[in-house]
Amino acid sequence: MLRVLYSKIDLLVVLALIASTVGVCSVDSQASIRLGSINFLDDSWASDMAFKARQHVWLGREAVFSYGPLYQWLWKWMLPLKPFSLGVVYKSLHLFPYCFSLLLIYLTGVLLLRGQPAWKRLLYVLALGVFASPGDGKSAVPVCALSIFLLLVQGLQDGWIQTAWRAGAACSVVTFAFLFSADSGMYSLATLAIVTLAAVSCGFPDLPKLSRVLRFALLAVGLLGLSIFVLNTVLARPLDFRFWIGSYEMVSNFRWLLPSPMPGGATLAFLATIALCWLIFLGAWFRRQPNSGKLTQEPVFLLAGLGVSFLCLQTAVVRSDWIHVLWGLFPTVTLAVAVLLGATTQSASWLRTQTPIFSALGLTTLFGGLVLSHGQGLAALAWSAGAYSACPPDTYYLDQACLRADDFRRLSLVSSAIRTLVPASDPILVYPYENILGVVARRRVAGGVLQNYTAGGKYLTDRQLEALQRDKPPVGIYSADGYAFWPWRVDGVSNFTRTPEVWLYLQRHYKREAEPEQGVLLLLRDESRQARWRRGERELAAPRAIYRVRPGVPIDLGALEPWPENADFLKLRLTVRYAIWWQILKPSRLIVDVQLADGSHKVTPVVVQPNQASEIWIYPWRETQLTRYFSANPVDWRDPARATPVSRLALRVIPIDWLSVMPSSIRVESVEAVGLGLE
Repeated sequence: MLRVLYSKIDLLVVLALIASTVGVCSVDSQASIRLGSINFLDDSWASDMAFKARQHVWLGREAVFSYGPLYQWLWKWMLPLKPFSLGVVYKSLHLFPYCFSLLLIYLTGVLLLRGQPAWKRLLYVLALGVFASPGDGKSAVPVCALSIFLLLVQGLQDGWIQTAWRAGAACSVVTFAFLFSADSGMYSLATLAIVTLAAVSCGFPDLPKLSRVLRFALLAVGLLGLSIFVLNTVLARPLDFRFWIGSYEMVSNFRWLLPSPMPGGATLAFLATIALCWLIFLGAWFRRQPNSGKLTQEPVFLLAGLGVSFLCLQTAVVRSDWIHVLWGLFPTVTLAVAVLLGATTQSASWLRTQTPIFSALGLTTLFGGLVLSHGQGLAALAWSAGAYSACPPDTYYLDQACLRADDFRRLSLVSSAIRTLVPASDPILVYPYENILGVVARRRVAGGVLQNYTAGGKYLTDRQLEALQRDKPPVGIYSADGYAFWPWRVDGVSNFTRTPEVWLYLQRHYKREAEPEQGVLLLLRDESRQARWRRGERELAAPRAIYRVRPGVPIDLGALEPWPENADFLKLRLTVRYAIWWQILKPSRLIVDVQLADGSHKVTPVVVQPNQASEIWIYPWRETQLTRYFSANPVDWRDPARATPVSRLALRVIPIDWLSVMPSSIRVESVEAVGLGLE
């Protein structure tokens, strides 16, 4: 009996960890959780995903986001079976991804360390699941998929039926990864291709083995195509490919829509971790043992593992804040630790046996220190467990949560106004991204994309506008840029400039009703406003030309006089040309420098899709004035104090960080002044 328990000690520890974390986070479920300052960006998508799941509104079908319906469904069942509240969401916010990561780490250890003693698998789980897990469920998906694919490919035999079920199992993993999140699906699909290529390269010159791998690849391609139509049928209709198109657009747009710089400390950690882990792979390659029965010593694992670790670094390369760097490095660390723990044999000397063990512990200790400082693992989980029977003196109670005074005021005032005006069955519109306002009011936030700031590119923008037009929310909430609180400008880009089409839809269909909080407008839908709404455009005297981009040298587009008296916005049509390398790194930041007639400047960072004709919208004055455009009287739209016209325009391109690619040229098609009005 004890021997059986010892052989399953890694599983027992994982189950004990999950049970303890669930128990701690669920204790005293009626107590309130104390929150710090609410992050209206990330907390909004997290709380809205949970709220939509309770309403059976599923991502991938009704709305697009980086996460998918499987993530929503699993999180829904991790939520305590009690009335929904903001406090309940925050208590489980880190619980599900952490527990899911533990399960994936356990499964990965079981598959990669087959034939190793149980204590090594236990060490693997403890080192990665407890001390080095960044707490994001997505980071562990590609590595777990890799271990499953390797198991399937390594066991290939002759016969189409035997190969078919293995190919079907691989396709199921890819499909479930897409349902979990768009980037997990893309990584898993690429991982399957990498494993297949590694198996082909290791199959030469064994033709029977090579033919089995090629048969597997052929069946996998066919079954993947079949799974697309099956999932289409489950979500909508057989020929409705919106789930797949939305997933692709969400992942491909992320590189140019939301790139961020890598801090200096993160750069050092990034390079040092990669160098150390790849040295481990290099050493293992020189000591590889084909057909040894130990997966981590097989050439196919070393080739595929190195490829997958390089692939997953894209998470850190594109959005390079600390947490994304940790998420991007986690697969590399996970595979390197597996190599070290699987490198020893019983017949080796004591030093040779123990050195990889201590190296694995050292690697996870170093990486775990970064996770504790910047990650979202156990530290965030412990924070979520803190509950109070009564709110502390410096906080206020709302929806089973203890909030700071400014967050409490904003959430309570706006949510109360929403509940007064909107029946429970009707949706609301939120701009730019504070979906948490609808969650607290228990009203569904409309839209084909979960949050507006991710609606980049034509497809996602059109899908967002189509959903808004279909639902016709009777009430909208508009939070203007430029005030002391949220909305935060994502990466410094104005919310109007990031999503001008959605703002224009809001301005065209809604009028101001009230301002419950400074800078937060409560809007009512006015169908007559659309019929009377007019937009005029006038091309300015700016040269149409192709400009070569040189680092640090501004591109002067010249004087824009005369600026029309009733012009409200500046619109540029241009194309920024990049070499192909931007698709594995990230683009640079385009800056628009608007000079006014009094000599003052408004410097605006913008996002532009590389190598595509794009429109850039800029409001040349203080963006707090954009609230005026929702007045029912167009005379009130323009503040007399903003009478200073635009006189000149220039462009600059600056690298985001050392991973940015500079464009080769910018083709300027037109510069226009745009005016809005009502008849």
